[in-house]
Amino acid sequence: MKILSFAVFIALFSVLFFQACDSATDSKSTGVATPVLVQPADTSTGISLNPLFKWTGNADKLLISTNANFNNPRQENVTGNEFTLPAPPLSAHQTYFWKAGVTSGSTTYWSTMIWRFTTGN
Repeated sequence: MKILSFAVFIALFSVLFFQACDSATDSKSTGVATPVLVQPADTSTGISLNPLFKWTGNADKLLISTNANFNNPRQENVTGNEFTLPAPPLSAHQTYFWKAGVTSGSTTYWSTMIWRFTTGN
């Protein structure tokens, strides 16, 4: 039970207090809180072709792609912590990957997780 409680504490601490770093090789905080993805949930299926995306914190960019490398992604400019995808809709029965980002200066700090979902009809 103590191990489970400790694991839950670490997970919550990471989600609530994670801040972006200024490079991939050091841990100097930038003071920018990265968005944490909420919806559509990771690996969810039957998602609308015009889904509602939600995250905690603020974001100004949303990337959606059919591959985890985000080659040729669909980029949407967003505000706040949710966004409904406008037309054109996504394709039916397709798996998509998504992430949200917040810009500070000339740098975009992306959510630390990349989630995927599959659309329905």
